[in-house]
Amino acid sequence: GRKGVLPKECSFIEISPADLVVAAVKRSEDGDAVVVRFFNPTEEVISGRIHFFKPLKEASLTNLLEEPMERLKLEDENTAIVEVPKKKIVTVKLVVR
Repeated sequence: GRKGVLPKECSFIEISPADLVVAAVKRSEDGDAVVVRFFNPTEEVISGRIHFFKPLKEASLTNLLEEPMERLKLEDENTAIVEVPKKKIVTVKLVVR
């Protein structure tokens, strides 16, 4: 069969709702976290959820250099909530416990 193009980390992570388009999932530059970049192609603000397979210590919105700008609320120990403005790309850094 055809190999998927997403890195295998993607099976560890679920982004909802489906309107959000995942652009990248990778290890952070500093190596101790996971960085998820995604895009809201719609005309509405979307309240997104990022569910990770391991408990999170924290999640933050970062700039393109992966520098944290704002802490995100955790819905539960595996799920971060992020508001994604319309037509915007956001980068989220997940620090695992």
